[in-house]
Amino acid sequence: MIRHRKFFRFLLWRVIWGAVFLAAAISYAHAQPLSDLKWLPADADVATLLTSAPPECLFPPSNPDKIYPIEVGRVAFRAPALLGGPAAREGLSCQNCHINGHANPHFFLEGLSDAPGTVDPTSSIFSKVRGDGVFNPVPIPTLVGANSKKTFGHEQKEPSLENFTRGVIEDEFQGAPPHPVIFNGLVAYIRELNPALCRFSDPEPITLTGDIADLDRAAQTLVMALEKEDAAVADFLLVAIRGILGRMHERFSPQGLQDQRSRLAELSQALGAIRSLISRDPAAAKTQALAWREKIPAVAAWLSIGEDRSFYRRTILETHLRQTEKENQ
Repeated sequence: MIRHRKFFRFLLWRVIWGAVFLAAAISYAHAQPLSDLKWLPADADVATLLTSAPPECLFPPSNPDKIYPIEVGRVAFRAPALLGGPAAREGLSCQNCHINGHANPHFFLEGLSDAPGTVDPTSSIFSKVRGDGVFNPVPIPTLVGANSKKTFGHEQKEPSLENFTRGVIEDEFQGAPPHPVIFNGLVAYIRELNPALCRFSDPEPITLTGDIADLDRAAQTLVMALEKEDAAVADFLLVAIRGILGRMHERFSPQGLQDQRSRLAELSQALGAIRSLISRDPAAAKTQALAWREKIPAVAAWLSIGEDRSFYRRTILETHLRQTEKENQ
């Protein structure tokens, strides 16, 4: 009887905290047009930073055996689910600190950074494992060219990229050990970031076309995972794909774009049916994943109708930010 009471108290607290978190999330969504604003200092040129990014220094591998792990790693790099815990709940991914592998000189989080482009890897904000009680932020390193480095990290120099990456996930962010295919894919992706491929390139605009391409790549990677019957990897990819759709959904937050948001919501909901089939019927899950991927071009065409009124356009985002600032004065 006592055990049952404890269980019900646990459920009650889960419900209460879930409601509190949902209310906070809804409030935050109304205050912030794009969730990545939370990682930028207040005085930054956020309209520019949220509509452009440094290029990805990645060349598609010629060896077909490398394609699957690198694509899994590429998705994982952009997925908050990789880090788990508080970081995942806040939507933080490797991509936020290392945009397309580059150091993000504008990243800033109160209590974790003392200046843009810095983080305290021994903070207890995201993990108690490395928390040392001392506020000592260090510059965020670039991961481009990591394959040519001999050691990794600022304080404790790790002799391998694998050790460094595992330490970041499991110690710095207190995340669960990733599935071996996901972890090895992440390391393989980072190793392929070659500075020679974008040495003199300027920042590139963040566009609907680019996000659709990322969505399609992730969907194709999901199909490959299902073909290989990598159930845990496929499940992870489904969660990550939902995250991609969520970030796209944010871009269509302005009024008058309800139809675009509905199309994205429908795509996201349809992923649930695939997820339910992964373990019990991988072949059916693959068939549905292929059918899901075939819907992307039609949805993309519908989204493009509203792109000029969305937050993909810098002018629209700037106008929204100015209005929000006035309302908060």
